[in-house]
Formats: sequence, C-alpha cells, structure tokens
Amino acid sequence: MSGAEDTTNELGLNATNAGLDTTNAGFDTTNVGLDTTNAGLDTTNVGLDTTNAGLDKKRRKTLTSIRI
Repeated sequence: MSGAEDTTNELGLNATNAGLDTTNAGFDTTNVGLDTTNAGLDTTNVGLDTTNAGLDKKRRKTLTSIRI
C-alpha cells in the first residue's frame, strides 16, 4: 500500500457511547402479569333482584281528601 489511509471513522462506530445504557433497560416485571385475582366478572348479584320489582299494590292508597 502506498500510504496509510485514515480509517478512524470507517472501521466502526465511535464506541465511546455506542453501547446501549442497559442500567435500567430491562423491563421491570414485578407487576407486569395481569392481576387476575378478581378479573372474572362477579356474577353473584348480576341477575335482577325481582323480589320487590313489581309495584307494591297493598300499600298504595289514593289521597282523596286533605284535612287541615
């Protein structure tokens, strides 16, 4: 070769800060999983409570007069 070429920036990236900073790069998987403890629908009282759904006609009275 007739003379050395300056290959400083051809041979590779400037590696001073080229590496990824992996200090906190890992995912914090402490609570990443879904908490399925109560994830299912609580169907205990999902149905309509029709015990008293009808009109209570026994106590229904019409006001016919007002006493003063």
